[in-house]
Amino acid sequence: MNIRKSRTLIRLLTCDICLIYLILIIIFTIKGGEDLAKIFNCKDFGGSCNWKGRAETLEELLKKISRHGAIKHNMKAMSDDMKLKIISVIREQ
Repeated sequence: MNIRKSRTLIRLLTCDICLIYLILIIIFTIKGGEDLAKIFNCKDFGGSCNWKGRAETLEELLKKISRHGAIKHNMKAMSDDMKLKIISVIREQ
């Protein structure tokens, strides 16, 4: 492997997106895999909203949460930091 390729590889491994995906994979693995439904209560995120989302996968649930945030909370986009905070309060059932 030449130096140019190794520098590119290092950049890819240290980029923010790679780090976020790594954290998501670790959290997802710790929480038990894909056999349980994922549940998010908006109230658990801090606030008075009673909305609850449920999905079979983390990706599906994050899409539902993003739609809810846009419609009910005027949230333009979900930052990577917010995604990590949301994932930390997701439960499985």
